[in-house]
Amino acid sequence: MREYSREEIRELLDQLAQEKQKFWQEYMARGKARGEELNPVPSRSELSPLPPGLEGVKVHWEMWHPAETAKRQPAEPTPLSEQVAPEAPPRRSRRAGSVLVVANHKGGIGKTTTAVTLATGLADIGREVLLVDTDPQGNVAAFLGLEPAGGLFDLVVARRPLDKVATPVPGFPTLRVILGDESTADINTLLTSGSRRLQTRTAMADALAPARHSSDVIILDTAPSLSAIQVSALAASDWLIIPASPEFASEAGIAQLAGAVTELQEQGCNIRLLGILPTLVLTISTEHRQTRADLEAAFPGLVLPAVRRLIALAEAPRAGKPIWTYAPRSEAAQDYAAVLGEVIRRGGF
Repeated sequence: MREYSREEIRELLDQLAQEKQKFWQEYMARGKARGEELNPVPSRSELSPLPPGLEGVKVHWEMWHPAETAKRQPAEPTPLSEQVAPEAPPRRSRRAGSVLVVANHKGGIGKTTTAVTLATGLADIGREVLLVDTDPQGNVAAFLGLEPAGGLFDLVVARRPLDKVATPVPGFPTLRVILGDESTADINTLLTSGSRRLQTRTAMADALAPARHSSDVIILDTAPSLSAIQVSALAASDWLIIPASPEFASEAGIAQLAGAVTELQEQGCNIRLLGILPTLVLTISTEHRQTRADLEAAFPGLVLPAVRRLIALAEAPRAGKPIWTYAPRSEAAQDYAAVLGEVIRRGGF
């Protein structure tokens, strides 16, 4: 197929716009002459041919007439509880809740997106959820449209009661969040200073102990580093999810984190690997497909359904909304619904 220069493409698009405008004028005139009530979107058979020069260029009908796509969409998205119903057990009787940590010392691979999406998804199906931001960057607040706060420092260091530091999340009545900000870095300093008041292995577990009795699940979002506060979060957890982009370099990071988990298990911690979550996946990438196959061979039965690289997942945080409310019918929501169902099945949440 011929390659077009930028100027040629712009000229062809201008020509396409002119043809489109001409078609609409003719379409409206025909309807008016017949005295008929006009359909705001013509059928595809009524669409005029593409202008000369664009015959070999694929133009999506939905992009030209998005209203036609909207007509084919269901009026309301399928409730999340119905999407994960086969995997979701009945809400359990009150017992100590599980702690799930989302961790990888590599940044930019969807840790906060995953933590926020799982927390809001579980809350949406009726679970009592506590989401904890252990990252000094405090990104969880932005992802939920909230202001950063030093809630984690108040909980771990100042030892304020949980109900005084937890923030409710609008739209999710069974979700509370302990926010983080720059003061979270001070916790890390105290953990590494040899302070007897805070011990790396027990600091987070002690702080979260009361929350286990009021929550079905506690989800910890972590910083992109293997710092003392992340080790404390791992030591306090029952389950670990490792988000990872399916690239060759990510395998070493997964192995390093898995090694840290093994050390904690040898020290008596209860943490187990719930799954590795492929994120930012490009289905057309040979490397991504090969890396996922390698992960499935190295960690049989532990690789979760993949989450594709989709624009909605980048837009939702800017809007301060989880994907369930920002774009509930999107492919991104479908991907995470599959992940949520599998996480519920494996963890029994």
